[in-house]
Amino acid sequence: MKKIISKGLLMTALLTGSTVFFGGASAFAEESLNEYTIDTIVVTATRTEKRDVDVPATTEIITSKRLEETGATTLENAIKYTTGVVYKANTVGDNGGEFLVRGKRRGTLVMVDGVPMNFRTGYYDLDTINIADVEKVEIVRGGGAVLYGSDTSGGVINIITKKKRTNAISAAVGDNGVQKYQTSLQAGKLGIGASWNKKGSVDRTSLATNSAGAYNPNGTYFKFYGGEKTIVSTNYTFDEHWKITFDYNNYDYVRGYISEKTKLATDKRFITNEENKFTINYDNNGLKANVFYHKGTSDSRYHYWKKNKFYPNSYFYGSNDVIKGIEVTKDIEFDNNNNLLVGAKAYNEKYSYYSFYDPSYKVATPVNYAYDRNVYSIFAQLDHKFDNRHDLIIGARETWTGGSPDGTNYSEFTPQIQYSYKMTEDTSAYASIGKSFTLPTTKDMYGQGNTIQNSNIRPEVGKHYETGLKHISGAHSWKLALFKSDVKDFITSSENAQGESIAINEDTKNMGIELSCEMNKAEGFSYNWGVSFSNPQYRTPKEDDGVWKRNYGKWLLNGGVSYSMSKFNVALNASMMADRVLQKYQIPVKPYLYTSLHASYKPVKEHEIYLNMDNLLNRHDITSHVSSRYVSLGRNFEVGYRFTF
Repeated sequence: MKKIISKGLLMTALLTGSTVFFGGASAFAEESLNEYTIDTIVVTATRTEKRDVDVPATTEIITSKRLEETGATTLENAIKYTTGVVYKANTVGDNGGEFLVRGKRRGTLVMVDGVPMNFRTGYYDLDTINIADVEKVEIVRGGGAVLYGSDTSGGVINIITKKKRTNAISAAVGDNGVQKYQTSLQAGKLGIGASWNKKGSVDRTSLATNSAGAYNPNGTYFKFYGGEKTIVSTNYTFDEHWKITFDYNNYDYVRGYISEKTKLATDKRFITNEENKFTINYDNNGLKANVFYHKGTSDSRYHYWKKNKFYPNSYFYGSNDVIKGIEVTKDIEFDNNNNLLVGAKAYNEKYSYYSFYDPSYKVATPVNYAYDRNVYSIFAQLDHKFDNRHDLIIGARETWTGGSPDGTNYSEFTPQIQYSYKMTEDTSAYASIGKSFTLPTTKDMYGQGNTIQNSNIRPEVGKHYETGLKHISGAHSWKLALFKSDVKDFITSSENAQGESIAINEDTKNMGIELSCEMNKAEGFSYNWGVSFSNPQYRTPKEDDGVWKRNYGKWLLNGGVSYSMSKFNVALNASMMADRVLQKYQIPVKPYLYTSLHASYKPVKEHEIYLNMDNLLNRHDITSHVSSRYVSLGRNFEVGYRFTF
């Protein structure tokens, strides 16, 4: 702990010295938060309302307007254009999207209105959240274990939904058999949203590989045969204190492998994913409580072709995940200079898994098991303002588990210190140092499918250091951050000769710099851009070679420009990752470049015609980063109509 604090003090000293560059500043009066627009207020980073320039962390706010200008209809395809965020996509329509913050896989906590979305796997499905329901998205890069617990070693994405929905209906069609229909209604205290999406067949969604996943021009590739997705979301606000929400989504799709050599199918997979989310929210005079229930179900049915013989319904497997719990926080303001936030969280995570083969295809013992455990945590954070310039935040969380099937439980203490120095009303410098903690999942510990048990898997513990500058100049917002992270016992997986996977521990590290700028105007040109350079690495276990190897990519560049005038709006967005490698094989991979164009025309206020185009350059980039070789869909478009009433 002394070593951590000493580094934090060093970073603070460097920041304080930076006032020589910016020059002295005259004293300034405090201003009410209400004098600023909502887009400059950040809640996620400190769990209290602060101006973005006052927050001692790297933050990014994506407004509903900016989300719409990406041309995406769900959050998954919109967030990939943000600074420092690596996007990974699997097969088209496969719910395989994942966001890696600062080179940290399975370390991003995703929340909706403060309620966690992550399941046992550490992943989430943002493709089930309609942009029309979202007020804004707050992204906090860097460890956030003190305020939010496990799964935050990379960062936190908090999706803040609209209090009242916009009454609207829309319909769109596009190539690849795309159809999208959506409605949003607000009737008094009740809000309802629903959408139905359909996508047709896409022949190639991956490069050809052999059975081990290595590229082989005579191997097999994935084909997407089509799918349908239904999303329903409701919320009811009883009064200014109580609100309940219920969300449901169902996704049915078919995909399978095709032989490059014979052009015939080797398997065909019929997959159904379903999610139910229910929350009760209470907020009154600094006391907040969330009661949540989140269930996800997945079922897969396989057809196999083997030696020109067809085996229908030859393999089945499925899983159920349930997370239910409660979180309570209390914000206590002693005076204008001291604020204390305390909280507690308790939840139960449970999963069950089954698999069996048709005996005519393969004789194997059916698998059917279920595990669950409890996770508890308490935390406190003190925010002390020495004066109008100096602000110190000290926080800590204790997390522990109980009730595991074999008695294997964990406990970890995660502290954090943050310091902010206001040079002027619109310029600040900050330093932060903290510790992160990620629990092994029950899958890591007890296995699932071809993942075998490893009760000796250790939790991962990380140390995170960051210093940065923020500056607002008129309509421009500038941010610069230097960061370093060291994670011990990062949890990943390894495969044995029998094709079985097992959870293992390895170390990761990263160090880098981020620079971003945003300029917003109600009409005329607006733009945003960001540059991130880092060197994410991982070290394999000592029983292997125990050496540091490269991870993902070093350069991340993103940008967007939009033009609004009267009835017209046009927006172009792009994101690129360069100097990248395919982790498992340590081989160079060409940069990926995501691009999108959104254009809309409103002849009158209530009617809108729009065009969305993805992959304008018609690239076929590898969109995965570890071993698979999924590729981006070629240039595609959709045209639609929206009526607001």
